[in-house]
Amino acid sequence: MSSSTCLKKSLEIVRRLDCGSARVCSLEKEQWVVHESAKQAILDVLKGLPCSSVAAQAYDKIASKFDGWSEYDFQEAGLRVAPTSFVRWGAFLERGVVLMPQSFINMGVFIDARTMIDSHVTVGSCCQIGQNCHIGAGAVLGGVLEPLSARPVIIEDDVFVGAHATLVEGVFIRRGAVIAAGVHLTASTWIFDRHTGQRWKGEVPQNAVVIPGAYSAGFPGMSVQCAIIDHYKDAPESVINEQLRSPLPSTSSEKSVSSYPIPEVTSPSPNMPSSDDHA
Repeated sequence: MSSSTCLKKSLEIVRRLDCGSARVCSLEKEQWVVHESAKQAILDVLKGLPCSSVAAQAYDKIASKFDGWSEYDFQEAGLRVAPTSFVRWGAFLERGVVLMPQSFINMGVFIDARTMIDSHVTVGSCCQIGQNCHIGAGAVLGGVLEPLSARPVIIEDDVFVGAHATLVEGVFIRRGAVIAAGVHLTASTWIFDRHTGQRWKGEVPQNAVVIPGAYSAGFPGMSVQCAIIDHYKDAPESVINEQLRSPLPSTSSEKSVSSYPIPEVTSPSPNMPSSDDHA
């Protein structure tokens, strides 16, 4: 296949990502599956396109998703986009999504209905965010394109992420969880249930309320950062402040968004890690 044919094929895949007919990740039989061809298409487009003028005072390979949009286009899409927010072509936003100033949404991202992305939030490549979520000001959701098989950050429905929280390395936040302000989660960060001693890495259980914490590193005066499950919410609840939104008219083209079935969380041994078990 010639390079021009390959690029044309990749552009079509990214166009489908942009309009929501394709996704980098999808939930299949209660498991999130990474579609490597979609990530490869993004890489091909980034490598194959030349730079050009993008929006105001910018020069990049990937244009704004909203280039050429009119007021009518925003109304039809059901989006609220504050000035200085930026969405790259190849990301999809469902109806009711709100973007506040200085937020940045990269390629391959999928944001489901009625989710708010607050000011100065970075949503990295291929992140998947469910409906009725609130991503607090200054939060960072790390992106991943390579390796192709790597799972991106996934946030299911009804999740609240507090201000300046950091979620990277494919962390998986299950439905209804609350991540407190300042919590930093990587694939290797221990997450402890303070009531049972159960522990997780890379995954927050459904409806868990997570706060920052630390445990002893085994040396005087030294500790290792971790996260602590303070308690669990009794039931999933919307974390969206409806006063921040105006009602959006429904249209015949509005897509229905199915709720995600949530598999049971299998907890590891409740034993605390040793001083050399935190990597």
